[in-house]
Amino acid sequence: MLPLDTTINAYFCIYGDDFSVDKFTQEMEITPTTTRNQGEIFMKGTTKHVSYTTDWVYETGDQLTNNPLIQLHELVGPLNKKIDVINHYKKKFNLQSQIVIVIRFTEYQTPGLHFDHKLIKFAYETNSPYSVDIYCNVQPESI
Repeated sequence: MLPLDTTINAYFCIYGDDFSVDKFTQEMEITPTTTRNQGEIFMKGTTKHVSYTTDWVYETGDQLTNNPLIQLHELVGPLNKKIDVINHYKKKFNLQSQIVIVIRFTEYQTPGLHFDHKLIKFAYETNSPYSVDIYCNVQPESI
């Protein structure tokens, strides 16, 4: 078995100008990882920023894996049951949504990434594009 050397974080975010993240959370029956209201001041590192949108984010958190499909199903599984709620809020408040996958690997050989029918269907039914960020954290001495 290959050693676990890839870190994956997957998250779903829904965002827009203004909507009640508390009401959305109640209807979703899922506790978000983070929420932020438009105009709210937040810290990123040591810098203050102002949020230009209201955001609701649900994520898996960083996990070591060689199979990103596991984390994607952990993310999409609970959300799949709430497609109607997601679409209702998107339409009523003119919101956007996306699914983000952040992959950090430490070797030059990376795991494959594919999307099965369940993942494609969720993205299609919620009109949520996938965004994939890939980072290579290979140490110079291993080159």
